[in-house]
Amino acid sequence: MAQRIYLTGFGPDKPGIVAAITALVQQHGGNIEDATMTLIEDQFAFLLIAGVPDDLSLDAFKQAFAPVEADQGIAVYIQPLGEENKGAAPQGNPFMVSVAGDDKTGITATFSAVLAKHGISITDLSAKTIAGENGPAYVLMIETVFPTTINIPSIEKDLAEAGEGLNVEVTYHPIEAIAL
Repeated sequence: MAQRIYLTGFGPDKPGIVAAITALVQQHGGNIEDATMTLIEDQFAFLLIAGVPDDLSLDAFKQAFAPVEADQGIAVYIQPLGEENKGAAPQGNPFMVSVAGDDKTGITATFSAVLAKHGISITDLSAKTIAGENGPAYVLMIETVFPTTINIPSIEKDLAEAGEGLNVEVTYHPIEAIAL
């Protein structure tokens, strides 16, 4: 399986979407290599990379998804992803950055900019507006990879300043690695 593809899609959530998507990948000789699937409000969204046979026509594969799109009410996008795009995972130490406080414009933009300034890769991000004591509250969870050469006091200072500027609580801690 030298051909690699990227599939992404979304639509109203309902049971059976994951089963339908993964069954089609399997039926066409594919193997899912990496995937993220989640709910955003009532919308199901997925991203996945699969290895598929070299002789698989991506046009035919896309056409095979038409019944799934119609039955499940989702839109699916497929594109090739060559070996040259198979990048190594960011190297460093995994950390979780958590932000919580009253909802306001700019929280995600501010904290992602602080992390980018320090060369910190974001590997996963989840944000939700929830009911709070004083109105809407915002919770932001950012999984990151801190470079081994990072200046910890400098990032601590910048995260604290961003939190103070937005009047939100900011914490961060290392993520324990799981040995398989």
